[in-house]
Amino acid sequence: MIGKPIYGNGFRGCLSYLSRGREGKNPERVEWCSTRNLGGLAANDDHRQIGRTMRATANLSSRTKKPVLHLPISWTKGDASKLDRETMEQVADKVLTELGLEEHQAAIYAHNDTGHKHVHIIVNRVHPETGKAWSTSRDWQRINKVLAREEHALGLEVVDHWGVDMERDLERVKERLQVEDFTDWPRPTDGEQKQAEREQRLPDKPFSKEQTKDLRETIGVDFEEASSWKELEARLAAKGFTLMPKGQGAVITDGRQVAKLSQMGRGIRLKGLEEQFGQSYRDWSHARAHELADEQGRKVKQALPEKPDFGKMPANERRAAERVWKGQMDAARERAERGQFTGDAAYDLDLADTDARYWMQVDRTYRETEKQHAYARRRLSYHEGREGKAVDWLAKRESDFLGTFAKAYRDPDKAAGLWDELISKHGMARAGQMIRDNPLLLGRLHGHRTLNPNKVASAFKRTKRERFKLGEFKDVRFFENNDRRKEAIREARKLTREYEKFRKSQDILQDIRAKIDRARADVERSKRELDGLHEKGLTRKGLEETLKALFVRRAKALGRVTRKAIRQSDLTDERKEQLERVRNRYEERKRERTRQRERGRAFDLDLDLFDD
Repeated sequence: MIGKPIYGNGFRGCLSYLSRGREGKNPERVEWCSTRNLGGLAANDDHRQIGRTMRATANLSSRTKKPVLHLPISWTKGDASKLDRETMEQVADKVLTELGLEEHQAAIYAHNDTGHKHVHIIVNRVHPETGKAWSTSRDWQRINKVLAREEHALGLEVVDHWGVDMERDLERVKERLQVEDFTDWPRPTDGEQKQAEREQRLPDKPFSKEQTKDLRETIGVDFEEASSWKELEARLAAKGFTLMPKGQGAVITDGRQVAKLSQMGRGIRLKGLEEQFGQSYRDWSHARAHELADEQGRKVKQALPEKPDFGKMPANERRAAERVWKGQMDAARERAERGQFTGDAAYDLDLADTDARYWMQVDRTYRETEKQHAYARRRLSYHEGREGKAVDWLAKRESDFLGTFAKAYRDPDKAAGLWDELISKHGMARAGQMIRDNPLLLGRLHGHRTLNPNKVASAFKRTKRERFKLGEFKDVRFFENNDRRKEAIREARKLTREYEKFRKSQDILQDIRAKIDRARADVERSKRELDGLHEKGLTRKGLEETLKALFVRRAKALGRVTRKAIRQSDLTDERKEQLERVRNRYEERKRERTRQRERGRAFDLDLDLFDD
């Protein structure tokens, strides 16, 4: 027996599929059905009413996002003669009891639309009374243990279940681990996963620490001895590796996993390699993309059939001939993209794998150029928006700075000129200290009058006539410490602070404009690079089609090659080992797909129906 737990959110869709088939077109496939804990509702009643009842119960647990447990149970063909409804229901009830779901709402449907006897159990994970959800922890292991016990108890064919026999599980793990690099560990980081989703590509899976160490020992010397990007690529390709751009740097890949360039040693950095080769990696990657595009264009052109002279044909024959010629063109183009096999299986695999990695490099170059162009445009738009605010802020700071002169001095223009002279002669810090010590250096302050002898004599005459009268010295303001003069002195001492704010605003605006110039240059450069790729016929969709064709070619080459052919080839030892690992992964995945197909034949499932 095989059980496969599936979780979802939609009771109605799942029940509709189980009771009536896809789009309600196959209700006769239901051999029998029954329910558990549904308050008298039968499985052959309206599935919508059953769904509403289950949904009402599921709403008791607001934290449960997937309350639907759909558990198909399938028997082998050899067990068909030993099974009847009573036995199948007995197994279903035993599974529910052992899993702790005997009090939960459930519906059981037996189908007869495949060559295997099988039932579908749909269970509400939320308990109808307590409102607690059934735990999914170790569900596969618990289900397999129940099925294994029932197989022995009923004398059914025994299936090799995971999670039942620990020693057998360890043996299978060892068998899988003998195939190098087949495990999915280490996994891409969360950041890489999100970035890959945004860029609509597969995430880059990193090499493990041990693999990175071996990689550094294998190719580290190539970075030191290469004299150009072209030579470095040839050296890496001979060992089965390729450089690819990523962000502001580059990564090394074998077509499946990646390692950062900085992981290849202390002295190996992209900037150092650019200085060593006298060319930026960005420029070289675009030149390489153009070269590969031109090479593919020549192959396509050579493979294209000669165009017939349609003008000399009758109209009805011309249309038919044009269709035939178009089909020949498409076939020739596809053959050119996929390449031809030479008969040497190891050489064909090496060439197919290398071409696939080269075009992965071109695809990454195209994607990075698109990303750089979009980022440069966003940056330009952002800084242009900041520029307007910075201009307004500078105008305000300038107004505040010049307003300080007007509030402190009777002649603000003269004071501003003298301030500039002090700044140029002594510097801002020293000039500011001088003004704080003696504000009169920049001119006459408000509230300050120079001593006038005539006014003093007049005041003394009034004093003789009206002795001790309030305001008798009102004309001699020099001797008074009035409020206007105090305010002027405070404003004069604020000059340094206001000037610093004004200069800072100037610096900010200057910096923003410099960033605008750089962003505009980046936009123009990335636009030229993108246009250059488009001129070579490279587009996102076209690259996807090319890679798809190359992956098909590599898969066919893997199907033709043998370990003996790889070992007897003229390839380098490192490349032979790498191709053997690739072939082992291919064979293991092929066996895994076969096992999945065999298990899936028992289940006629449409998982999209299990979500509302």
